[in-house]
Amino acid sequence: MDDKKKQDDLISRYVYAVVRHLPANQQKDVEQELKTLIEDMLETRCGTRTSELGDVEAVLIELGVPYELAAKYRDTKRYLIGPQRFDIYVMLLKIVLAVAGGAIALALMISYALDPPSG
Repeated sequence: MDDKKKQDDLISRYVYAVVRHLPANQQKDVEQELKTLIEDMLETRCGTRTSELGDVEAVLIELGVPYELAAKYRDTKRYLIGPQRFDIYVMLLKIVLAVAGGAIALALMISYALDPPSG
């Protein structure tokens, strides 16, 4: 994979990591805006020389953690347990509910297998 393709891939992954935390109606606009911002930052950083992978990495580090950047673009703030932890909280809540549901279903199946209803 050549250097330019690696740079584009890294930028695309970062942009995706940001926009996936946004509502669907904001994703396209923020994606375009973010790509333009990154290009401008690279242009400022590199001047006339061609950007390198290290330049792209430095710009993305400067922009910060993707979910924190997404929080800045969000129309509404999400503060159930704190803006930095909200997405992780929701993911863990889904996992816990799925495991609890599975455990209940398994317990019911075992109960039925050991003591089938008469009739």
